[in-house]
Amino acid sequence: MRGVLEKLDSDFEHMMRSCYFSAVYMTKGIAGSFSKAKIINVISSSALEPSKNSAAYGAAKAAEKYFFQSMQKELASESYQ
Repeated sequence: MRGVLEKLDSDFEHMMRSCYFSAVYMTKGIAGSFSKAKIINVISSSALEPSKNSAAYGAAKAAEKYFFQSMQKELASESYQ
């Protein structure tokens, strides 16, 4: 594993595409198809606590966590939990 300074830009882009954007696009697509749903998301502990050599992964998971927390507030109704 490479540290932050050794990682390529493409490493960060890949993590955002595979961890963050895939979850965002899938959830938006599914949520738009149902009038009532329970959304459950399990995110890595890397979203909560940084660790050595995992900056790209941790940043993608933190972005995913923030997205779902924002979505939860926006959809806080009887239709979505």
